[in-house]
Amino acid sequence: KKIKEDTLKSLEPDIAKLLNRHRAEKQRLEHEHDEEVRRRDALVAQKEREMVELKRWLEEVKAQELGRKDAILEEKDRDLLDQRSRMAREYEQSLAREREFFQ
Repeated sequence: KKIKEDTLKSLEPDIAKLLNRHRAEKQRLEHEHDEEVRRRDALVAQKEREMVELKRWLEEVKAQELGRKDAILEEKDRDLLDQRSRMAREYEQSLAREREFFQ
């Protein structure tokens, strides 16, 4: 029994060192884990901001394209209206010439 107690007492400093190293390693790993979680959270937040910005930009592009499309359609409508007005004037002029001819 005395030998066992002496052996345990002689091992106590080594056990204490081992426990201290284990605690330090555990703290280091926890700190690294916390840092990694913070980095990932920051990255996720950055990606979310980029996504919001990208969506906003796409909405702007969409609005610009719709505006440009509307402008093109308006121009085509004006051109068509001008063409039909010109055809109507030419038809009226043609009718007027025919009336003059037959009078």
